[in-house]
Amino acid sequence: LITACERSENVLRMEEAFAMMSAEDVAANEIIYGAAISCCRKAGEWEKAYKLLEGMLKDNLRPNVATFNTILIALTEGGELIRALKVMKMMKENSAYVNPNRTTYSIIINALVANKRPEDAEIILDIMYRRGLKPDVDLFTATVTAYEKNNQPGRALKLMEKMSEIGYNFYEIKVLDNIFKRVVKLVNTLSPDTSDKDQYDDDVDELESSDKL
Repeated sequence: LITACERSENVLRMEEAFAMMSAEDVAANEIIYGAAISCCRKAGEWEKAYKLLEGMLKDNLRPNVATFNTILIALTEGGELIRALKVMKMMKENSAYVNPNRTTYSIIINALVANKRPEDAEIILDIMYRRGLKPDVDLFTATVTAYEKNNQPGRALKLMEKMSEIGYNFYEIKVLDNIFKRVVKLVNTLSPDTSDKDQYDDDVDELESSDKL
């Protein structure tokens, strides 16, 4: 029944099904919760999706990475970026059984870029790489472009240098070559950024140990 509600994006019917289960002392498992959360996400009901996640954790159930990613999509689509970062922190706290995957990081990085926060997006890129996942080129280019739009060509250029260090060849990837030339041109027309690598490393350490992640 919950799965049918999810397919039809019928949150009201889903809630009625949960009420029936509760009345009959039938406990929801991870699969049922996951379908209910997906139903809420498809219907644009991020608050209800988030409450269901809290209910899962309260019932000592273990949401898998797909369920966490669904919550993150619901939150970022609803403009709840801070809450989405808190969900990432929940994953860190429950790392014994769940860890972020490429999709997780992509959701957060794209949301940060969309909210004009390329510095934080770059930090998440670095955390992603430290945890053994080489970021896809589109995540880098989105962050570089966000720096451009923020008139921070120096930071954009430093990030592209980092891309080169981890194996991306600008000359083999046309979009990177075009962005690199554009950023260099912008650097030459604007004053350099005041940020430096030591401050960036401090920011990474702070974000990893903070309540944000």
